[in-house]
Formats: sequence, C-alpha cells, structure tokens
Amino acid sequence: PEDWKDNLKQLSQLEDLRKLTAEIKARGGSSDEIRQMRMNLVGPEATQRLENLDGQRSDWKKRVDSYLQSRDGILKSNMNDSAKQAAIQQLRNQQFNQQHEQLRLETFESVHDKGGKLPYSD
Repeated sequence: PEDWKDNLKQLSQLEDLRKLTAEIKARGGSSDEIRQMRMNLVGPEATQRLENLDGQRSDWKKRVDSYLQSRDGILKSNMNDSAKQAAIQQLRNQQFNQQHEQLRLETFESVHDKGGKLPYSD
C-alpha cells in the first residue's frame, strides 16, 4: 500500500540521518556540514526542527552534567546523610522543577552512580 511506502521511506530517511550525522561527527565534521547534509536529505523545515532538537539535547546535557557535578560535591562533603539528601533534593528541585524531568534525571543518577555511560541522545 502507498501509506506503507511513505512510512518505509521516512524510516529510511531517519536511519540515513542518524548514520550520516554519526559519520560526520566521528570524523570531526562541522555543524555546517551536518546542516548541509540535513538540508539535502530532508529540506529546510525539517533541518530547522532537527537543529532545535540538537539545542534542546545540548541544554539537557549541560544541565544534567552540572547537576551531577554539584551532587557529587554534596555526596563527598562532610555533612551527615540526612543533610546530604536534603541538599541533593533542594538542588534537584532548583535545577529540575518539572516532575517529568526529575523522573528522567533518576535514570542519569543511577547510571552515573554505577559508573556507566550516560544515556544522552547523541
């Protein structure tokens, strides 16, 4: 059916975008190069949406990294355990005031505490 063909084409484009973006980043390509590839593959509107998404992801990564660094400092401090937990909760509430962000943040904390690679969308 025609709608299946359209869906398969979109899935193929998405996979091409991911693959080509990863290749450009792996060889140290510029953001202009990524932009040009996106323009050629999906057009200006989709390119703009992808760039907005890149910005949101970058902002999230910076916020999480900053939070985890501050959290590590609290955990290494000489405060008692209840004071540490209160300080961490206050920090979490200040930097991530929406419930869905705090739920998402719990995954990052857990992976960080286990020494794993943080699940950022790159």
